[in-house]
Amino acid sequence: MDIYAYITNWEGVRLKPYCDECGQPIVWRGAAGWTCKCKPSANISPSITIGRGRDLSVVGLYSGEDVMMQRNDVAERLAELPKRYDWFNQMQADGEMMRAYAIVDLSFNCGVGAVGEFHDMIAAIQRKDWRAAAKAMLDSAFARERLDRASADASLLENGEWPSL
Repeated sequence: MDIYAYITNWEGVRLKPYCDECGQPIVWRGAAGWTCKCKPSANISPSITIGRGRDLSVVGLYSGEDVMMQRNDVAERLAELPKRYDWFNQMQADGEMMRAYAIVDLSFNCGVGAVGEFHDMIAAIQRKDWRAAAKAMLDSAFARERLDRASADASLLENGEWPSL
């Protein structure tokens, strides 16, 4: 396993736009606009266009573009996390990349900025108390919302090796 397969396990692969809340496709409903299963009457956006005018609702992504985007997203987080957080930089410097990948995955779920809100986990990481760091991750809103993913990330953080998925 590598970080890309690990993240794909949780994020999945969808080549058309989808709702982050329910995972269902975002579809055009005429006068209702763009909607999804969990918000059938909500107009999510007037259009879903990226790049140089690609209408994602029609074209989506071509095969292989999702892989390139994921690699870019991981590289961006591996560049951004140490800029924001000295403790993450120290994890990398100490050769704790496997444990750092748990934080990278966490950032995919809650965002790079929200990682800094895990105060007890960060304090434990700074002490290199991996068991306490994992416990703190499991005692979070993230775990209450996504126990399966949080449990895998906590295992990766505690043990420094890929969990069985």
